[in-house]
Amino acid sequence: MPRTIINARPLPTGRPPERVRLKRIHLEEAFDALDTDVLLCAPRDDRSAGYYGIARFTQLDPELSDPNFMLVRLEEFLSFLRPVPLLHDGLPFEEAAQGNNGSLL
Repeated sequence: MPRTIINARPLPTGRPPERVRLKRIHLEEAFDALDTDVLLCAPRDDRSAGYYGIARFTQLDPELSDPNFMLVRLEEFLSFLRPVPLLHDGLPFEEAAQGNNGSLL
């Protein structure tokens, strides 16, 4: 089960890029996520904003053109049938999926 979310704009084909640029301030989290499955999320300004698939986070490389960033390699992509929206009834999806007692609906 994925425990890390990566904000990665999908390609026009709906697939994630093979590599995603991350800010270097997330280096520790990136090392913790190596060789695990990650949940992919299209940014809020993307037409298909939301969670759209799972991929294996397999490699971490320096971004040679900018030392403030690193590159994450994604493999074994599995797409959802349709994106899961970030908001539901104006609430973040994670909050909207909880009942009054905190349980998942």
